[in-house]
Amino acid sequence: MGLESGKVEQNLQQINLSKVEVEKSELEVFLGIKEHNWLKIKPIVVEVHNINERLKEIGTWLQNQLFNKILVNQ
Repeated sequence: MGLESGKVEQNLQQINLSKVEVEKSELEVFLGIKEHNWLKIKPIVVEVHNINERLKEIGTWLQNQLFNKILVNQ
């Protein structure tokens, strides 16, 4: 059951940790999250394969979603 399914979304107040590991589709996952649900998400852990500057693109996108601390571990 995904975050955006009605029953989950209706009862969800906060996400304490979100982990995304989807092999080159990270941004697509993030784009599928409704704007009002971003306020419920606290930390995100994401594995990014840095192909074609994906890491920079996803980092910038997360900063635009008000994630102000981004750590990169290679």
